[in-house]
Amino acid sequence: MKYVRMTSIHRMLFLAALLVGTAACAPPGNLPPGNLPPAQSTQTGSSSPLASPLVADTTSIPIVGIEQALVDAPKDAPKPDAGKASISGLVFSPSLQKGVMKTGFYLTKAVGEKNRQISPILIGPEESQGDIRGYTDEKGIFSVNNLEPGNYFIVLSAPNDWVPFERDGTSGVPKLVELKADEQLALGVLYAPWP
Repeated sequence: MKYVRMTSIHRMLFLAALLVGTAACAPPGNLPPGNLPPAQSTQTGSSSPLASPLVADTTSIPIVGIEQALVDAPKDAPKPDAGKASISGLVFSPSLQKGVMKTGFYLTKAVGEKNRQISPILIGPEESQGDIRGYTDEKGIFSVNNLEPGNYFIVLSAPNDWVPFERDGTSGVPKLVELKADEQLALGVLYAPWP
């Protein structure tokens, strides 16, 4: 089964189309030019007639950016018990340009040939099947200790869905995490396809 994900480029194109559609609308009440209400004045320094709640709300989101995420990402992982492994990382949203904070995720074992494929059905963590739950902190940072060695995928909670972390943030290919016994793996920045 192939996963189809909306990339940050698709999101930007969608927003651009939305703004272009807004620009094509006539002013309310068919007021002649020059008689626009003050909130829709086209003079320099005034509010834009194309103001959108979606665009206006994004100004209140603190922009961290990939540079800050690279600095904040953990450089090491916790020390595991003998024969176990640990991971750490920072979940980053390319579309928001910041860490995905206080969000649930789970590790699920890879399946298929040589245990290198993700399950085609992601319904949430099933602890009876060996899935392991976790949460990101206020910066999007996480760590998980004492994992069994093996291959895993990390799956992020999204509204009414679960989405795997992406390998590079643009390809839509889920990132495979390969763990060996006694390994402390700092994954750095992991890309989330949502939000």
